[in-house]
Amino acid sequence: MAAELGLTVEPQDGLTFGSVDDNDDVEDPELSAADAEDIAFFIAMLAPPPRQPIIFAEQVASGEEMFETAGCALCHVPSLQGSDGPVELYSDLLLHEMLPAGSVGIEDTSANVLEFRTAPLWGVSQTAPYSHDGSADTLDEAIR
Repeated sequence: MAAELGLTVEPQDGLTFGSVDDNDDVEDPELSAADAEDIAFFIAMLAPPPRQPIIFAEQVASGEEMFETAGCALCHVPSLQGSDGPVELYSDLLLHEMLPAGSVGIEDTSANVLEFRTAPLWGVSQTAPYSHDGSADTLDEAIR
């Protein structure tokens, strides 16, 4: 809640990251632990975005092969095992150094200023802008 939305949550041993107070005019904490748990449950229960219909199967197969050959699948792993079976999210959900040394970044919890979590690519055709910093307007720009 703090890192992504800027909301403060009442402290819970071992569960609260970031700050439990901020400098806005809203009384802190802004969410109760129960509200945060309800929101986490809601997000966890959301279904993944559906894969777009495959119209050109040969092009899809060729693209998947290039994705693998180029090394994209090393971090954007096509499928991870979930509690209910495989989840095709195209991510390893791990941190990787994406910026060159000396870059300005944001240190956040266990991520240093050069690291970003591998973004899931499911539904990627619907989620522009792209890249770790939103600097790519198209998938072609992000890949290049």
